[in-house]
Amino acid sequence: MLKQEDRRDDPIKNLKDVLDNEKTFLKIDLKDLIGPESYAAKISKKLNITPVQLRKVFSEFKNIYALYKANYKNLTEEKKEEIRLKLYKLYPILQYQANRGLIDHNFKTLMWEILNLLDEKISENKKEEFDRVIDFMEALVAYMK
Repeated sequence: MLKQEDRRDDPIKNLKDVLDNEKTFLKIDLKDLIGPESYAAKISKKLNITPVQLRKVFSEFKNIYALYKANYKNLTEEKKEEIRLKLYKLYPILQYQANRGLIDHNFKTLMWEILNLLDEKISENKKEEFDRVIDFMEALVAYMK
């Protein structure tokens, strides 16, 4: 498992770089992803986002996850497309929020990276990846002020 690097710069950019390189959340140690000194904890402290906006994004992820979880054992092409459509609808929502200054641009970029990753993992039917993303999102919400 990859360990979180002790960088003092932007944890959002650091996590995005790890995801760019590794193409998975599963190689990031869970403690480094959601623990007290984790990416989630550090990102939540640096986010320029209201708890309401973060919960809105999280709620959308949870709805998509629930649909995926209910169907992953028998994931048909039709269900994959339905889930993808819901994922794709998050791109303009996040862009709108960033344009309005409701969320940080770097956070939007990280979320887009996560959406791209999930899109790939739906094709491969990798439930563990979705589970880890939900763990990360829950931790972000929990660490918000």
